[in-house]
Amino acid sequence: MKKQRIVKSPIKQRVLQYINFSKMTKSYFYEMTNITYGILESEFGITEDVLRKVISNCPDLSIQWLLTGEGEMIKQPDLSAKSKSYTEKQDNKSCGICIEKDNRIADLLERTKAQAQIIDKFMSTLPVSCTDTISNK
Repeated sequence: MKKQRIVKSPIKQRVLQYINFSKMTKSYFYEMTNITYGILESEFGITEDVLRKVISNCPDLSIQWLLTGEGEMIKQPDLSAKSKSYTEKQDNKSCGICIEKDNRIADLLERTKAQAQIIDKFMSTLPVSCTDTISNK
């Protein structure tokens, strides 16, 4: 009896191509998209939920290419106000992935600043003896 070879869904194959092209690990991709680890290696098709997570977390990925294999894998960069100023600073040498990562970093920095302000405000409410003890540790 001949064993049948299992062929992965073409969409899964393209997602794996994108991961490889983007130079990210599968582990990072699974974590970034919140997709169950190993789903791309399974023999079953891809669900709408997984597809939604991929599309929403990979803004530079062409949906047309992902679904049909036609066209370019990576969208042309969106020259909205945020990304346009970035690309101008980089003399148009950056890619969509870099822009998205920089936007995420900027967002995290803003959150960190807000958290630092909350901590500072809390520290100012403590008695002086407590803040001296905390500062010396």
